[in-house]
Amino acid sequence: MKELERELDVCRQDVERQREQVTRREDLLLKQRPEAKSKGKVRAVEDPKEEQKRYEQAVEEKKGS
Repeated sequence: MKELERELDVCRQDVERQREQVTRREDLLLKQRPEAKSKGKVRAVEDPKEEQKRYEQAVEEKKGS
């Protein structure tokens, strides 16, 4: 049971790291394109759907471990 709890904690930490990366990337994009922020036209460098897919795969891999 404790081993599963440790794995869950590791997964939670991984998710938190990925969230922080996304937040930093969004902040960087906003700084690079200040005019886009006011117009609501900020676009990610990468396709958000592809990024979401990679995120879900990472979560599934962690669950399967």
